[in-house]
Amino acid sequence: MAGKEITEGATGRQVRENIKRIREARDMSWAQMSRFLERAGRPIAALGLRRIEDGSRRADVDDLMAIAIVLDVTPNDLLLPPAGSGAADATGMVSRDADLIWAWAGGRAQLDSEEPWAGFRSGRTDDPRASTEVRLVLSKEDFKLAIREALRDE
Repeated sequence: MAGKEITEGATGRQVRENIKRIREARDMSWAQMSRFLERAGRPIAALGLRRIEDGSRRADVDDLMAIAIVLDVTPNDLLLPPAGSGAADATGMVSRDADLIWAWAGGRAQLDSEEPWAGFRSGRTDDPRASTEVRLVLSKEDFKLAIREALRDE
């Protein structure tokens, strides 16, 4: 049975652009990154990484997390446009300033959209998560330390 082809959206494009930008900034080859991913427990061949970057292979959420660990960034660093980059899309549905998208992703702002889904998290009493939300916030340094310790323990 042939499945429906899934086309790449704005977030998929952003993820692959960010992976390439950050990997190159780290002066890391696909082969090196592949070895690091294997050591982290999520092997992806160098060819698979090249295909992720060129858009011919999709990165699933487990790939995304492992790649973030290996590149020593947060998942948001892969999912979101670079901070300070100006206008950007959030999944291709909402265009806002990149810094506002980062604040929204960190729970510090709302996108204030006129779209039908915009009021769900506005603190209305009919929001089922309004009184039960719990957040765990780690600093970037604590996140890096936890990842390093986890990899060292293996």
